[in-house]
Amino acid sequence: MKLIKLKLENFLTYEELEYNFEDKALLVQGINLTDKNQKSNGSGKSAIQTGIEFALTASNSRGVNDVELVTYGFDKSKVQLFIECESRKETLEIEWTIKTKGSNLLSLKINENELSFSNVNDGKKQILNWLGISKEDLFNYFIINSTRFKSFFGSSNREKVDLINRFSDSSIIDGLENIDNSQFDSEKIDIENKINRAEGGIEIIVNQIDEAKNINFEDEFNKSKDDLELKINECKRDIKEFLETLVDYKNDKIEVEKDIQVVRDEIKEIEDSRIELDKQINKEQSDVDFKLQTYNKLKRDFENIKFTDFKDELSAIEDKVVIDEKIKKDTETNISKINKFIEGLDVKLSGKIDCPKCSHTFVLDGDIEIMLTKKSQGEELLKKYNNALVDIIESLEKLSNEKIDIHSKENVELVESRALETILRDARKTFNDFEDTLSSTKRKSLKIDEKVLKKTKEIEEFESELKEIIKDEKFIKETRVPYLESNIKDLEKDINNLKLGGNKDAIKKLKSSIKIKEEELIELNRELITVNDTIYNRNKWANNFKQFRLHLANKSLETMQYRTNHFLKELGNDILVRLDGYKVKANGTIKEEISAVIIRDGERTFSSLSGGEQVRVLFSSILANRYLINSTHPHGGLDFLSVDEVFDKIDSLGLKYLIRSAKKLETCIMIISHVSDEDLQGENILTIVKENGVSTIKK
Repeated sequence: MKLIKLKLENFLTYEELEYNFEDKALLVQGINLTDKNQKSNGSGKSAIQTGIEFALTASNSRGVNDVELVTYGFDKSKVQLFIECESRKETLEIEWTIKTKGSNLLSLKINENELSFSNVNDGKKQILNWLGISKEDLFNYFIINSTRFKSFFGSSNREKVDLINRFSDSSIIDGLENIDNSQFDSEKIDIENKINRAEGGIEIIVNQIDEAKNINFEDEFNKSKDDLELKINECKRDIKEFLETLVDYKNDKIEVEKDIQVVRDEIKEIEDSRIELDKQINKEQSDVDFKLQTYNKLKRDFENIKFTDFKDELSAIEDKVVIDEKIKKDTETNISKINKFIEGLDVKLSGKIDCPKCSHTFVLDGDIEIMLTKKSQGEELLKKYNNALVDIIESLEKLSNEKIDIHSKENVELVESRALETILRDARKTFNDFEDTLSSTKRKSLKIDEKVLKKTKEIEEFESELKEIIKDEKFIKETRVPYLESNIKDLEKDINNLKLGGNKDAIKKLKSSIKIKEEELIELNRELITVNDTIYNRNKWANNFKQFRLHLANKSLETMQYRTNHFLKELGNDILVRLDGYKVKANGTIKEEISAVIIRDGERTFSSLSGGEQVRVLFSSILANRYLINSTHPHGGLDFLSVDEVFDKIDSLGLKYLIRSAKKLETCIMIISHVSDEDLQGENILTIVKENGVSTIKK
């Protein structure tokens, strides 16, 4: 099956997109021109994978509600995906309408023919049924996202085993190797007990025949009778002792059961305390989370506070003060000069003479009119300079006040900053205290777990003891007492035989009894052979199933190893992977433990590889897993792989090498990466450009 075409309308950052898939490896890169600080992030390169995810599963790996997939400002979006299955000669068209209000709509067509379904959930099932691939497999092997991807090499042993068992189909024989023979073992013991009783009965009768041949019946009758009755009494005494023992076993059983109940009550009390402790832990965890949120908010608020930088203001004021001081100084100098000038004129004017004849006033050192004019001008200029001096002094006072105001503001902000720092420090201490309390409570919870484990072991020991008591009790009830009761019956028969006749009759009857016992013994031996054969055959088949399961699992492991190494070779690597696991232990059980070894210049671990080498091994293992899924698919599986930012451990050169190598596979592969470099130009690159909030494919 192949993806043919994807169409998006008002989906995330795409107003309109139509993309035709190709059978080649592509590197999907992004350029965010809307927010250049984001570089490739938020460009819309992952939205194509999200569209495929939603079309196939009606879900997304972003963890957002469906309405958030609709482009902001629009009330609905459309997602269309076309998939072709050549073997069935069918094309499936999936169309989703995602609405901001109301339910989503789904339309399905096969070869343009509309499919009917009762509801949307039924329609989603039809998509997966047509694909023949589960939702889990799609996300693990075909549409891989860094948020949920877990590599085979980074998985736990249990996860590795589950994966291999799934590929090997060993689940079809799960449990068959663990055949329960307890029923047949019990039947075998019962038959063996019957055989022992029969053989013991025959031995007694043979002894009785020998005795009957060698005695005078009439003389020894009373003696034989007494001997037989003595044996009967011994058997009865033994039965009585066994029955008393059973009473003891019963009492022991009651005591052990009481002990078990006491321990169970203790466990319940411990578990009840654990419930309360869990509630406390949840509350304390909630408190810790709340205090952490409070601290982080305070920290963010503190970091976002922008304290005023008064340096520039103070510097400007200082510069102005310097200028004003210079102007003041110059003004004062000029005032001084004018005062001296006026004083000089006054001195000259004091030397004036009035003409006695014409009364005209003369100045000894010049024209008085001119001097008076100059004095008037000087006084006027002096007035202006004095006024200017007053303005300059006022300006300087104003600047001084401004400096005082700024210093006051600085002090206020300093106090506020120190107060906030104190609040933040107190909040951090409060959080630490709460966290310490939580840790202490969790340690108490661990101690409770230890107590429960200890008490559980006590119960196991008591139950083992109880099992032994029940076993012994059963042996006495079902074997020893019936055996003695059977002997009593046989001895009573012997007494009756003695009463009925002499030696010949007694011997005849005893021989007849032997014959019956021998026939019974033959039948019992036949039953024993049958039971033994059954147990043997069941154990044989259990071992066969075990070996078959081992074969299937190792075969699957070999296939994964072969395919991983095959793809590594295809990608031009000199690295090999060896996968080991599934061995039969000495006790006959299968050891399900898988180890992965890297072969290159000797054996190495996966973690010892460089980032680029790890990526190539991971990529090959992904391709191998995808191959195993597709190889078991009735229609060849899905010829598509999308990997979103899983390979970001490598640089642009390593990514370039990976893309070039992936070209050889001739399959539809989309590797989404934030790595961007000019060195990658010329490769198979799909560039997504986001401009003015809208993403498009760069032509």
